[in-house]
Amino acid sequence: MSSGKKLTNKHEEQMRMNKKSFDIAQTLTELMQDIQINGIDNHTNFMLGWMCPIYKKKDPTEISNYRPITLLNSDYKLLTKILALQLMEHAQSLVHEDQASFIPKRSIFNHI
Repeated sequence: MSSGKKLTNKHEEQMRMNKKSFDIAQTLTELMQDIQINGIDNHTNFMLGWMCPIYKKKDPTEISNYRPITLLNSDYKLLTKILALQLMEHAQSLVHEDQASFIPKRSIFNHI
């Protein structure tokens, strides 16, 4: 079970027992809505990523045998997923019919 689900379950249990509780889902919803409306303060590290090379194959002394990977803030990744889901609803009307990949209900096989 994910930590978010555990926190939600604990919140619901605390509410049933009439105890004070913290609703993580509601808080994150409000936070993400606020970011979408007001943006992000440039003085935060919200969008900061850490890039590191990952060795893939052959000679480890050759830089061409490494691939970059960027580690991002979990909240930032959550926001990008939310935005992607929201954009997906309108993607078909925004993206030309010739573009098939990564668009729901479209397949590259339709163009063959």
